[in-house]
Amino acid sequence: MSLESKSKDQPAQTIGIMLIDGFSMMSITTMINPFRSANRELNAKAFKWEFLTLDDQPVTASDGFEAKPTCLLYTSPSPRDR
Repeated sequence: MSLESKSKDQPAQTIGIMLIDGFSMMSITTMINPFRSANRELNAKAFKWEFLTLDDQPVTASDGFEAKPTCLLYTSPSPRDR
């Protein structure tokens, strides 16, 4: 899908990001920034992201930051459910 074809009326594409203990904040930032930029350029919420963990509990990044999941792993929407 090209950015030009993304309508503001269409639901956002959701990206699930699995976090594990010791993950790198730099890696997460690098992964999310292109989607944030696309949303800004489109002036729409074309992309959104959810953070998941294996046991639905907070995990600690390599820099000590504690991150909580924003979506439960076993209740996250799958493409089949849409």
